[in-house]
Amino acid sequence: MKNLILISFLVPAMAMAQSKEDYERAMSRFKHYYNKSKTEKLADLFLPDAKEFVEKTFGGEGPGNAMKEYGRIKSFSYLGVAKEDGVTIFKTEFEKQTVATSFTLEEGNKFGTFRFHTNTDEIEAMLRDS
Repeated sequence: MKNLILISFLVPAMAMAQSKEDYERAMSRFKHYYNKSKTEKLADLFLPDAKEFVEKTFGGEGPGNAMKEYGRIKSFSYLGVAKEDGVTIFKTEFEKQTVATSFTLEEGNKFGTFRFHTNTDEIEAMLRDS
């Protein structure tokens, strides 16, 4: 009976878990729309409450415009999951610099937590070792 109860809790959790491939697809879509400066399409990749963040960070010519500061994304590679906070880390090579980008995926593979340029000791070590 205990095993049946345990399985009933684990099955829904496993069904919602995203794979490495889900994260790579999400990052690929992000790269595509980011490089084309498609702010509305980028916003569709995020949870609805992130629209202001997306417009401020990726749209227009304001001081937060990531394209101006970083340039286009040339490539990205999966580094792993940070033990500290569970975000998935990618090494992201832009025209102007290489940084670590981290995020979580929520229901519908929408970006939840999203850090365009993230920096902790653990993440810096992952970047160095890549």
